[in-house]
Amino acid sequence: MKHVFLNWVTHSKKPAFWVAVAALTAGVVAGVWFLRDFTASRTFPMEDAHSSQMEPQQIVSQIAKLEKLKDSSMLCVNADQVALFLTSDFQWVDGGAVRVFYTQNQTTYTAQLRMHPEEGQYSVTEPAEWVEQERIFNLLLW
Repeated sequence: MKHVFLNWVTHSKKPAFWVAVAALTAGVVAGVWFLRDFTASRTFPMEDAHSSQMEPQQIVSQIAKLEKLKDSSMLCVNADQVALFLTSDFQWVDGGAVRVFYTQNQTTYTAQLRMHPEEGQYSVTEPAEWVEQERIFNLLLW
C-alpha cells in the first residue's frame, strides 16, 4: 500500500498543480504585504499651509497619540533640533522638521515631526532610542 501511494505521488500531475496554486497564492499575499504604505498611519493633515494657521496643541496631541504616550506633557524639544524655514510673510519654504524627545521606562526616544506643505500634511518618523538630552523644553502649551 505504501509503495502504491508513493508511486501515485511521484507520477501524478495533480500535486504539482496544487503546489503551483499554493506558491502563486503565497506570492500574491507577499506582494500585497510589501506594497502596503506603512507610513500612511504616521501622517495627519495640515489645516493650512500658512504657518500662522498652525494649531500647536493639536499637533502636539497628534504626536503624543502616534507615540502612544499617556499625555502630551511628555514631549520635549531642544534648541538644536529645529529646522523651520519661512518666507517674510510666514509661508513654509520646503517644509521643515522638529525633533521631539520623550522618556519611557528610563529610555529616551526621539522622532521627527516633518512638515509637508505641498502635500498638506505632517508626518512623524518612527521613534528611535536616543541619548538623554541635557537641556530640553516641554512642548505642552499652557
